[in-house]
Amino acid sequence: MRRVLMGALLVVLAATSVSAGSTEEEARSAYEKGDYARAMALTRPLAEKGQAWAQNLLGWLYAEGKGVSQDDKEAVRWYRKAAVQGDALGQFNLGLMYDMGRGVPQDFTEAASWYRKAAAQGQINAQHNLGHMYRKGEGVPQSYKEAEAWYRKAAAQGHAGSQFNLGLMYRKGEGVPQDLKEVVKLYRQACDGKFMGACFDLGVMYMEGTEIEKNDFEASDLFQKACEGGSPGGCQNIAIAYLRGIGRPQDEGDALRYFRKGCELRDQQSCYDYATLKKGKLY
Repeated sequence: MRRVLMGALLVVLAATSVSAGSTEEEARSAYEKGDYARAMALTRPLAEKGQAWAQNLLGWLYAEGKGVSQDDKEAVRWYRKAAVQGDALGQFNLGLMYDMGRGVPQDFTEAASWYRKAAAQGQINAQHNLGHMYRKGEGVPQSYKEAEAWYRKAAAQGHAGSQFNLGLMYRKGEGVPQDLKEVVKLYRQACDGKFMGACFDLGVMYMEGTEIEKNDFEASDLFQKACEGGSPGGCQNIAIAYLRGIGRPQDEGDALRYFRKGCELRDQQSCYDYATLKKGKLY
């Protein structure tokens, strides 16, 4: 898992205290209610006065085309104003624009530079992205040691993607001793943090029983959780569990329900299995 969307701005705005009845409060309220045209009108004068939070919000509005025509170059311009003031979120968002090549030529080295500034201030998404850049050697020298350090910082703050990636490093023995107990712990943390890929992968580990002790009940619980979180593979596997009675009571009705859900998530195998089971027996 790599890029973190700029929607992370939402959390920062909601978490910052403001004076009741102020223009700032009105601007934030308009943003949170989805009244982007009003948010734009209220935010621009504050951004022009140099308020970093407003510069970030203005950048986001331009980046997403909310309340204004979409314009990545304008987004970059406002993110940069916040970033050079030392604002961690502005630094992260500017790094993300360089990372994705939006409004500026794609430049991993520049992205890593801005991520590092934000990460040093504890910005969780910057820590995660910087960890990934070190793991892959993008914009920085490849270093599992640095990747682990940055993933660990973000994971300690509850970043589910970093918990999963750190678990993957322990699973593969990338810069750390291979440790399947640590993998299970980190995957479970990521799963509890609603990273559905972790739920699915841990379910597969329990289902196959080659890396950890086989446990069909644990596997089916994890597949069901993954499915309910939007994982097509999770839906396919929990449907099969109900169809065959593996870790679940055998129940064709529940199998149909989960095949259908997988199909709704555009999994072609689930669509085929749903249609086939409706007509008769499957497997």
